[in-house]
Amino acid sequence: MWKSDKTQGLLDVLSKNKLVSEILVIDNNPSARPKMKRIKKLRYIYEGENIFVNPAWNLGVKESKKDYLIIVNDDVIIPNSLIDKMSEELDKYKIVGLHPESMNSKRAFDDSIHVGPHIGVGWGCCIFMKKELWEDIPEDLKVWYGDNWICNGRTCYSVKSNVDGEVSATVNSEGISEIVRKDIETWKKLFI
Repeated sequence: MWKSDKTQGLLDVLSKNKLVSEILVIDNNPSARPKMKRIKKLRYIYEGENIFVNPAWNLGVKESKKDYLIIVNDDVIIPNSLIDKMSEELDKYKIVGLHPESMNSKRAFDDSIHVGPHIGVGWGCCIFMKKELWEDIPEDLKVWYGDNWICNGRTCYSVKSNVDGEVSATVNSEGISEIVRKDIETWKKLFI
């Protein structure tokens, strides 16, 4: 949606990392796209309208040609050390998101991995996982509960890293309370 000033920084990190072979941007608002540096690994995907975050994650995974994924929001900048560490650890840990202490921390972290997804406090801002483990998030869940769906019935982990970002910059800027209300109702029907 291009609501954060972090997007170009994130794309710079991803484009310079040798382990990242493709970058897919699910562009939910091309008319707001700022002038961007040209990046060879980058491909924009637009579905003709805003499809919202969970369908965008589903589409990004479907379009990915690789076995290992980084699903990352446009309002965070992750360090290269985190990408490197996860490339070494993902076969062991399978699904790893951000630990709540990672966002804008003054402490120096060493990209250590901990049990538990810590959903609701930034875990879903950056998720590393093997593509073979992906199960599409139900289409009725547009904004919330995507990370809950990913970890439902699975052991998920969190990584403590130094991440520069804003939690939910786009979601909070859109005035989408009705969509969130529907997501809550859908989640209750699925699991309560």
